[in-house]
Amino acid sequence: MLLFVLMKIATIARRSGESVQPVQLEESINDIFDEYEKEIRTELIIDSPLPSPSELNARQKAEVEVVEYLHATKLSVGSDPFIYWTGENAIKWPLLATLANKYFSAPATSSESERLFSTAGQIVSNLRKRLLPENIEKLLFLHHNLKIYNFCYE
Repeated sequence: MLLFVLMKIATIARRSGESVQPVQLEESINDIFDEYEKEIRTELIIDSPLPSPSELNARQKAEVEVVEYLHATKLSVGSDPFIYWTGENAIKWPLLATLANKYFSAPATSSESERLFSTAGQIVSNLRKRLLPENIEKLLFLHHNLKIYNFCYE
């Protein structure tokens, strides 16, 4: 994530023709979020009127929620997203609140990471000790995700 932030800062600096100077981290993060918001607003047609929720199918309701969310006032970088997505905003955008609750929550145990290290230990052995880190990562990804899609090995 930090690498992405630093690359984005360098891109913004290149566009403006300036050299990259050390800046306070919070200012650069705010600039990145402002730049991202501008890009999103230009990609979406945000100024079009929204239909009433009663005459929409599930996909259209989701699209309306996203557009309404993009219209809304943004959180400051230092505020708590959990508080934002509970209460008023959970009622206003129930689909987005469900996603926020799912993806912003951390697992309460370390069992998943222990499983990952166990699987990595099975993949990397004395016979396979020369595997590159990116290949190990790909094998771990496939090992975990092929089970999800009920893929059968033959």
